[in-house]
Parts: sequence; structure tokens; C-alpha cells
Amino acid sequence: MVELERGNDEAFWSALLAKLIDKGRRIPKFQVERAVGPILGFFLDQAISHLLGSKVVTLAAEFPLKKPGNRQSTNIDWLMYDQQKGELVLLELKTEPGSFRSEQFDTYLALANQEAPWTDMKKAFHSIRDASAYSRKYDYVAKQLEAVSATCAGIERAQVRVLYLAPKSAAESFRRALAEFTKEHPGSALGDRVEFRSFEDLRGSAHAAGEFDFARYRDILYDALLLLDKNDEDDAGGPPGVVGSNYRGLVPLDEALALCKGAEPVIVGFAGGERELQRQDVARLEERLYKWDWAGDAGKGTIGTKATGNWIDGATFVEIVEAVRSRRLRSEADVQRIAARIGDALRVNPDLKLGQLIERVSRDAALALDEMTDDDLVDALAARQ
Repeated sequence: MVELERGNDEAFWSALLAKLIDKGRRIPKFQVERAVGPILGFFLDQAISHLLGSKVVTLAAEFPLKKPGNRQSTNIDWLMYDQQKGELVLLELKTEPGSFRSEQFDTYLALANQEAPWTDMKKAFHSIRDASAYSRKYDYVAKQLEAVSATCAGIERAQVRVLYLAPKSAAESFRRALAEFTKEHPGSALGDRVEFRSFEDLRGSAHAAGEFDFARYRDILYDALLLLDKNDEDDAGGPPGVVGSNYRGLVPLDEALALCKGAEPVIVGFAGGERELQRQDVARLEERLYKWDWAGDAGKGTIGTKATGNWIDGATFVEIVEAVRSRRLRSEADVQRIAARIGDALRVNPDLKLGQLIERVSRDAALALDEMTDDDLVDALAARQ
């Protein structure tokens, strides 16, 4: 093995982060947050403490939160606790300049309305653990929660604060979504408990005396994350907020649908237009990203030149996608994909309960768990015979 010379380790660290962040943000479907999240988590307590001017500790990463109105859950990137202010901090990391939508705050509102959010969060956590096929991992998190929360005086009475760490170019979208949410929920306990911070804000805690020997690596990380604050004008030659030469953003399907349902009209890019979109199956729709642009109202205008046959107005896009999603297992490929997952899950553990089986199957299948019907599962089981 070749031993690195002094200083070469920092050069390697810089090169690695450049590949993950600068190059990663240009690659379709590469999720930068998944690549840098664990690295950022190493420095997170100090960083968020600096941002909030307090003393904050991490309780757990990828903490499951129960969605309001159903049995599904969504994971918060980091659950933290502010020991000075006595608040639970729910931290979400976003590395794409995609749009916020007011519905994203509903889960947090349900928590904010509870008299004892921590009690309800723990109860939901144990419920999810008991129903999960990954109970050993949940057991590990449970022990971690018990150990850390024991040092958090007042946590049983703590209220919820939500903090988004995202690219600066997403700030305006965040403000619009929060204003819409506040209008829909006047007097909400959550309204003044949702904050937005950019990676430039995070960098403010860098280049200071470190509490540990890894401070220089922290500073290199924060400098690299600043690339995510850019509006990509250097890459595309377009105005702020533009990801490409003739569109304003590149987002997953659910975010594209949320934009189409918003107050301001948008158009969505799809090669082949409406006819080609109608031919897709659920899996193909959900595995890709979508270009979008304003439809020209509100003085925003559209960007660049477009082949009109490859762009669909927002209302029509929603109508077609919802029609495709409403079909039961539309294609034979969907049936076979779910059937294969059932076979794999039962080979590993023949004693899986029905809820655990559905969770396993739906995780990587064409349909999300809350969209899979009993008939879907029957069809898939029949295909396995």
C-alpha cells in the first residue's frame, strides 16, 4: 500500500467531494443528498448548534414519522433536540433546487398540534418497528434513542421545529409554499416553527476554531456544498433558477404533479407529448425526472425555444398521469416485477406476515405501498404460481 504524504489526504477528500457534489448534481437520478448525508451527519451537531445559536444534539437519522390519516410513514432526515430551547428539531436536507409544496408541511402540522409530540413520535416509532421486516435495525435505533434522549431534559414537553437545509435558489419556492400553508391553516402552531437555511448559511460555521481534529475536513465539505447554492447559471448560461437552456427545473414525478396543481400555471416536458405520455406504465413514469417551466402567466414567461409537441400543459399532464396511476397493474412488466419481489421475500423468510410482505414487495416495485390494492397483490401472487 502506498502511504499518502502529508496533505494528500485533504486533496483526496476535496476530489471525492467534487465528484459526489459537483459532478453528481449534473447526473440524472443521482441523489446527492444520499451520498453526502452520512458525511454531513458527522458534523451536524456542531453545524446546527451554530445555525440556531444553541446546543443541538442528534437523536436519530432517518427517523420515521407517521403520515396523518393513514398507516404510512415518511422518514425525516435527522431528528435532533435543542437542549437549550427544549425543542425537537426535524431537519430535512435537500440538494436539488426543486419546488416546495404546502402539503409537505402537513405531517409536521399533525405533530405540532399534539400536546406531547415526543410521546406520540415514540409510540408511532414502536408501532412501525413491530410491523417492519427490519426489526433488528429498528431495535438498534431504539437503543440509540433511549441513550441520547436520557440526556435531553424536558424532551417529553418539547414542541416541534422544522428546519430545511437546501440550495439558496429554493428559498423563494419555500416562502411561497409556507405562505400558502399559513393561509390554509390560519393560526397554526407550526407557522413560525418552519425555517429555511442555505448551504451558504451552513458555511458560516466553517473556517472557525474546530472542536476536534477533523475541522479542516469539515471546512472542505462546507465549501463543496456551496456548489449546491449556485443557480447553475455558469453551467447553462440562463437566468437564476434555470437548470437548463429551455426549462426552469428538473423534478421527480410527485413534484411535477404538485407544480401542475399549484396556483401558477406550468408546462411539463415529455418527448412525444400527450400521446406518448398516455402509453407509459407506472414504473416508467415514476423512475424519471421531468422538465418544467412557467406557462407564461404572472409575468414570469417561459425560457428558451421549445418544440411544442414535446410540452404538455399542467392540467393535462395531471389528468393523464392520474389516469395511468388509477389503472390496476397496467402492464405485464408490473405484475412480473411484484411477483419477483414476493418470491424473493418469501425465500428469505417464509413466515412473513401479510403487512410485512406488502411492505417488502412495494418498496422497490412499481407501485407505492399506499397505492397497492388487494387486487394488485392477488394478481401478483397468481403470476408467481
